[in-house]
Amino acid sequence: MKTFSESIINLELANQYTEPYDKVVEKGILTLFVECFNNSCIIMRTILENQGYGTSKLEFPKWTIDASANLGLIKDEKLWFELLDS
Repeated sequence: MKTFSESIINLELANQYTEPYDKVVEKGILTLFVECFNNSCIIMRTILENQGYGTSKLEFPKWTIDASANLGLIKDEKLWFELLDS
């Protein structure tokens, strides 16, 4: 959980920068966003496992997102799929 919190704090710090971003800042912000997304998926998977979902059902990120939406952990399943595919 500490890693997720750190990722969010770092991503919030990116708000200090204004557009147009130079390439280094843009790459850093993208990297931080991907880190937050991945950490979110790890947390969702942990919650789902604690709720009795088998690890084989959560083997793929799309399954984790789908199960998280069914359990009410996320609101916009379609957006999460779009982010995963981008």
